[in-house]
Amino acid sequence: MLQNIRENFQGTMAKVIIAIIIVPFALFGIESIFNRSGGAQAAAKVNGEEIAEQELQRAIAIQKNQLAAQMGDSFDMSTIKDELIRGPALDSLIKQALITQDAEDQKIVISDKRITDVITESSYFQTEGKFDPARYRDLLAGSGLTPTTYKTLLEKEYLIKQIASGLSESAFVTPKEVDIAAGLAQQTRDFEYLLIDTRELQNKVAVSDDEIAAYFEKHKAGYRTPEQVNLAYLELDKEKMLQDIKIDEPLIKDQYKQEADNFVSKERRRVSHILIEPKEDGSQQSKIDAIKTKIDAGEDFAELAKTQSEDVGSKANGGDLGYTEGDAFPKEFEQALKTLALNAVTQIKTESGLHLVKLTEFTKTEMPNFEEAKSRIETDLKNVEVERIFVEKMEQLGELTFNAADLEAPAEELKLKILETGLFAKGAGKDIAANEKVATAAFENETLAEGNNSEVIEINAGHVVVVRIKEHKEPRPQELSEVKDTVVQTLKIQKAKELADTNVKSVMADLNSGKTVEEAATAGGYNKAVGNGVKRTATDADRQIVEKVFSMAKPGAAPIIDQQTLRNANIAVIVLKAVKEGRVEDMAENEKQGLKRYLAGTSGKTTYEAYEAWLKKSAEIKKL
Repeated sequence: MLQNIRENFQGTMAKVIIAIIIVPFALFGIESIFNRSGGAQAAAKVNGEEIAEQELQRAIAIQKNQLAAQMGDSFDMSTIKDELIRGPALDSLIKQALITQDAEDQKIVISDKRITDVITESSYFQTEGKFDPARYRDLLAGSGLTPTTYKTLLEKEYLIKQIASGLSESAFVTPKEVDIAAGLAQQTRDFEYLLIDTRELQNKVAVSDDEIAAYFEKHKAGYRTPEQVNLAYLELDKEKMLQDIKIDEPLIKDQYKQEADNFVSKERRRVSHILIEPKEDGSQQSKIDAIKTKIDAGEDFAELAKTQSEDVGSKANGGDLGYTEGDAFPKEFEQALKTLALNAVTQIKTESGLHLVKLTEFTKTEMPNFEEAKSRIETDLKNVEVERIFVEKMEQLGELTFNAADLEAPAEELKLKILETGLFAKGAGKDIAANEKVATAAFENETLAEGNNSEVIEINAGHVVVVRIKEHKEPRPQELSEVKDTVVQTLKIQKAKELADTNVKSVMADLNSGKTVEEAATAGGYNKAVGNGVKRTATDADRQIVEKVFSMAKPGAAPIIDQQTLRNANIAVIVLKAVKEGRVEDMAENEKQGLKRYLAGTSGKTTYEAYEAWLKKSAEIKKL
């Protein structure tokens, strides 16, 4: 079954299915769906309970499909090797086996009502905000699940969640822990700093011709032009071709007539029901009759369904079963619905029991008139025609360019214009040259050295090209005249950095000797800034400086002086003057409660991790 999922997971529906089943799978693999077969090769044993190799392989497949659903339809699953996933997947199965075994030992259970509520409240299984049993069955069937196996999955998932929640919620924090955390979280620091602007220093340093020549001579091996190519190419683009497609109105009318001749009106009904299951004493008939009497007297069907129906899957939604087009429900239902008037109620009998069935909505599709359908039909016919032409020309393009000595003859035959990319280096192309397949073809031996046309390259669906080398430039050493500006800039950056380091040492010496930041900034012509009462979470100050300030030791009688090189290469000389611890009393009530929740959550997480570690340490685990 999972191999089928692996091969057919495409599009939106697949992502919905993945979202439905992946959480339980991620929590405890798929042992709740597939029974461990005796005699099968085992991947591990947990307290004597086997985890089959087949089960592990299925868990690996599910995790790969999860990646595919997250990454999109373009994701190449072959790039993810099973060996990379095997270890984590097996560890996850072992961990979850330990937890479920312990839950069974403690006789922890999840009520059937809880699982039913989870299913009926899931947006995946709803239509227009209400539980849709037909959608529920269809989605599960699409993933190879039945309602019974899916409920088992959810039971185990919520069993594990209940254990985790119980451990987390039992965590608590003491007032002292809150005080300490508040002291750190609300701590503020006072500081000053001045900035040494290395970019400004670059304008102050001079570079001589001798220095330029010496630097170039020493590093000339690094100054080479990149290998470049200019590609000539032929292009087929469906979007561009579509603009030239014209559809005559008689063809549109012919298509409309065909559609009208084949049109079958569909009837769509929405149904609610009240179920009374068979009773040993045969009292189901009297019960259903009593409910019908109340309905006939004017009581609300949906409210009666909530209190009287014995169908746990629909009663919470007022008995709503969703929609049918004639094939979603048992035949007794469908037959009764065909003759049931809107909002009327009738009684039927199935193997599940006695039902009161109400038709709540009825729609019937009608064939649109020609003017309503004309635009859509014209677009459809254009798409069909352009697809035919595109496929035909693409085949011709491949055949004509395969052994051609150039692109001129294929271009003339196909009435295409020969285009050019312009010179580009590997990894630096634009437009089609930015496409990885095109760039690879441009620099591979068959096209570059042998001078052949490339194969037909797919840029994307409906857009293909064939490329050929028009011009090729080999790498070559560059002359100083070509790179002089680059060399000058490199030398200026180096000299500015050296000067900045010298200035930093001078400034720090002045500050350590007793000068103020104001005095040092004025003397050196530097910009100065002050931060008073700054928290570690401050966003209105340079984050690099704030992070540096909060990494510095607390000042004693004298301030702490340090430096920080910023991302823009400027250097900040920082003077930390004072540290003030935060106090719980100064926090707003919502901040206090948030801090307590955070600390309790952290404690609960630690407790849960310790529980997992204890289970693992206490267990007999053998990887085979």
